[in-house]
Amino acid sequence: MATDSHINLPLDPDFCMYLEEDDETRYRAESYNLGQFRLSMSWNKLILKYRNRTIDELLVVFMDSATFMTVTPSLGSISPMSNSDMLTFQYYLADSLDFAVEKLILNMKRSSITPNYNQQSKLLKRIVIFKNYNQLKQIKSVLQKQDEYIKGKCAPTKEQLELCRGALSMDFGKDTPEMNQGHIEVMCEEANVSQFINNYLQSEIINNKRSR
Repeated sequence: MATDSHINLPLDPDFCMYLEEDDETRYRAESYNLGQFRLSMSWNKLILKYRNRTIDELLVVFMDSATFMTVTPSLGSISPMSNSDMLTFQYYLADSLDFAVEKLILNMKRSSITPNYNQQSKLLKRIVIFKNYNQLKQIKSVLQKQDEYIKGKCAPTKEQLELCRGALSMDFGKDTPEMNQGHIEVMCEEANVSQFINNYLQSEIINNKRSR
């Protein structure tokens, strides 16, 4: 297996993470990297190994002019995925291997793959972190009853779309898939939905503390 680079984990030298280029055709800009200075992403595979045994393979992206790396979040939807008019969001499950690796990346000190405070803040603003799959299901069940309200609340404004297009134009030509108007609208709405859910979860935490 050809590898581009490897990262030794600090706790056990028998555990390693190997990076390989991902050759699938994918969008090079997604909702969770909106807000970074540069929006072009490069996709890679992160191979987790114990000695010579592969434990798992994760998709990762280098973001903001390849100044940091992040594990790609999962795509969720408030409405059923079969609906043509979905309200999608990006998320991690806090009890998953994906998020364990993401936390490792976020907490590495003086590492070339770790985002700075500003980059991390903008990234996690657009990704929802659920405790586990049960919380994900519970929150989706609650929000499905408000889907029309959420759709109106999270509809991107003309100004937001124009700002997104302007930021993308720094890295992409006008005829690239990333500059397609439909993709820009989906990215902006998805970022808004993720932020809406984050705000909802934060309000739930505050309300629970007040009720104690």
